[in-house]
Amino acid sequence: IDYGADQSAEGAAFESEAIALAVREALEEPGRRVAIVTRDAALARRVAAALDRFGVLADDSLGRPLALSPAGIFLTLARDAALSVGGAPDAVALAALLGHPFCRLGFARAEHRRLATQYERAVLRARGFRAPGRAAGGLLPPWPAAAREEGGEARPTTEEHDAWLAALDAALRPLAEVLRAPCPLGDLLAAHRAAIAALTRAPEILPADAGGHDVPGEAFGGGPDGAAVERLFDALDGAAASAGGHVDAAAYASLLSGRLGAETLRPDAGRPHPRVAIWGTMEARTAAADLTILAGLSEGTWPALPDPGAWLNRPMRAALGLAQPERAIGLSAHDFLQAACRPEVLLTRSLRMGGEPTVPSRWLIRLETLLGGTAPETLKDMRTRGRNLLNLLPWLDDPAEAEDPTLLPAERPRPAPPPSARPRQLSASDIERLIRDPYAVYARRVLRLRPLDPLGAPADARDRGTVLHAVMERFIGGAVPGPFDMEAEAVRLRATAETVIDESVADPAQARFWRALIARIADGMVADEALRRQGVVDFAVEVSGRFTLPVAGAPFQLTAKADRIDRRNDGTGSVYDYKSSPPGQGEIGIFEHQLHLQALMLAEGAFEGLPALGPGPAAYIGLGRNASLGPKPPLSTESLAAYRDRLVRLLEHYTAPETGFVSRRAMKREQDVGDYDHLARRREWEGRDG
Repeated sequence: IDYGADQSAEGAAFESEAIALAVREALEEPGRRVAIVTRDAALARRVAAALDRFGVLADDSLGRPLALSPAGIFLTLARDAALSVGGAPDAVALAALLGHPFCRLGFARAEHRRLATQYERAVLRARGFRAPGRAAGGLLPPWPAAAREEGGEARPTTEEHDAWLAALDAALRPLAEVLRAPCPLGDLLAAHRAAIAALTRAPEILPADAGGHDVPGEAFGGGPDGAAVERLFDALDGAAASAGGHVDAAAYASLLSGRLGAETLRPDAGRPHPRVAIWGTMEARTAAADLTILAGLSEGTWPALPDPGAWLNRPMRAALGLAQPERAIGLSAHDFLQAACRPEVLLTRSLRMGGEPTVPSRWLIRLETLLGGTAPETLKDMRTRGRNLLNLLPWLDDPAEAEDPTLLPAERPRPAPPPSARPRQLSASDIERLIRDPYAVYARRVLRLRPLDPLGAPADARDRGTVLHAVMERFIGGAVPGPFDMEAEAVRLRATAETVIDESVADPAQARFWRALIARIADGMVADEALRRQGVVDFAVEVSGRFTLPVAGAPFQLTAKADRIDRRNDGTGSVYDYKSSPPGQGEIGIFEHQLHLQALMLAEGAFEGLPALGPGPAAYIGLGRNASLGPKPPLSTESLAAYRDRLVRLLEHYTAPETGFVSRRAMKREQDVGDYDHLARRREWEGRDG
C-alpha cells in the first residue's frame, strides 16, 4: 500500500497549494477520483481557493459558512454601519457597505458607484472626517461644497448628491435608532430587514417603504445565500423573537454572528467537478476515491482536543452512563486508520498555523515511528515523493518561467515622457521631490495621480503639523510690530492654540495631547520669537508666490507658499518654515530647498503683496517637543545666484526628452516610503538594481 507522503508544508497556504497541485496532477489520469479529507473547514476553503487556479471547483461537503457569503457579509456590514452612524461615524464601515455589490439605494448600480466613490473621496477619506459638523438632523457627515470626481477634479455638489445621501441616511436611521438602547428582538429584526430593503432597493421600486421583496432572497440578488438569510430572519422572528426579550446592540451582534456562522451553504448542484470532493471524516467512512488526501494532520485538529464540558466532571459522567470526552479521540483514530488504508493516500500538515508552530498528529507520529523501525526505505520513499511535490510549488509563481513578459520582475522605472507631457510648473515641494524621487513627480504631474488618504486613519504627524501651522499662522498674523511683551505674548499664544484646537480637533484625547504639547513649548517659542522680532517692521503669513525662469528656451513657473516672511528695517526679508521635525544643518540645500527657493523668489519680488527683498536671516522653526530656532541656511546674494544656476540646470535636465524620471534616485533615508513606491513596483527591483 502506497501511503503517500508526510512531508510537512510551512504554512496553511503552502499546504493548500500543495494539495491543489496534487489534485491537478491526479486529474491528468482519466476517470481518477480524488477526495480531500479534513476536519479543518478553514483549510478546506483554502484548498478550494487554491483549486480555482486550475479552474476546478470541488464538491465541498463541509460547505461555506453563511457569514462568508455575499448576503451574510452584506447583512453584517449594514449592522456595523448602522452602529457606526448611531455614534461616531466609522469611515471603514461606511465605505465597506457602500462598496458592496448589493448596495444601490434606489439608484442604478453605475450611478450609485459613482456617487459612493465621490463620497468616499470627498468625505470618508478627507483629513477632516473626524471633525464635527454634520448636516442638521443628519446622521452622516455632509457633502463638502465640491465633490471629488473619479478623475480627481472637483465638481459642485448637486441635488443628485443630496438625494443619494438622504437615501443612505433614511436607510440606516431606523436601525441606528433601535440599536442605541435595548429593545425587543422583534423590533431589531424588523428594523434590520427594513434597512436591507432600503439599501438594496432598485431604481424601479419607487416607494421607499416598499415592504421588502416578494421573492425570498431577492434583496440579496436572489441567490441561495440570500434565501438562507431570509430563512434565518424568519426563524429568529418567530418563537425566538417572542422569547428573546430586550436585547442590546452587543447581544444582537453576537446572536447574528452565531447564527450566520452555524449555517452552511453547499456549492450549486451541477457546478462542482465530478471527480474532486472535499469530505469530512463522516463522509470518508462510507465513500471511496482513487487518491485520498488526509489534510491538516496536526494535534488539536486531527484529533481534536477533547471537550470536558462545563457542568459534569468525569465521575458524574460515569455515574450517568455518559461517554468520557476521550471517546472522540478513539473515533478519530478509527477514522484516520480507515482512510489511511485506501489504495493511495497523501498525508499533509502545516509546520506553522497562524504564525505559531504546530505539533504533528499523534497518528502521524506513530506511523512514522512504525515505518522508521520496520520499513525505513519505505518511509524515505514517502518523504521523497512529498518533497518532490513541494519542490514544484515555487515554479507555479516564478515569473521568470512565465511566458507572459508582463509577469517578469520589474526593473527600476525610468519613464521618459515626451517634452509636451513634461511639467512646466513645479512647486517648492516638487523641487525637493524631483531631487529625491523624480518618479514621484512623474506620477503626480504627468500621470496626474494623487494619493488617497486612508479610511479612518488616526491623527498622525501631518495632522499635528497642520494644527501647529494654524496656531502659528493666527499667532503671527495677529502680532503687532513693536515692543515685545513676553508674558502677554505667551498668554496670547496659549489662547490662540486653545481656539485652533477647539475648532479643528474632534478627538478629545488628541486635543489634550496637543494642548499639553503647546503648553510645554510655549515659553521656548515666545523666547525665540522675541529674538526674531528684533528689527522687524511687518509680517506676512501663508503668502503665495509665483516665479518664472527661462529653462531650455521657454518659461518655467515655480510656485511656493511661505509659512512666514518678516520684512526687516534694513530692507531685507527673513523667510521661515515651520517644521514638526526640523532637518539637520547638513540636509539644507541638498534635500531641503524650501528656504533657498523662497528666498530666491523673495529677492525677485515674486510673493504677492511684498516688494523685492534681499536675503536676511532665515531658519527652519521646530514645532516639536522642544521648540527651537532650528538650522539656519547661510543665505546671501551670491549664494542665491549660485542656487539659481543650479536650479536652472536641474530643470533643464528634466525637460530634456532623453531624461528619465528614475524612482527613488536620492532618498534622504533608505527606509523612507514614497507615495508611489507601489506603482514603481519597488519591492521587485530593490536590492538587485543599484
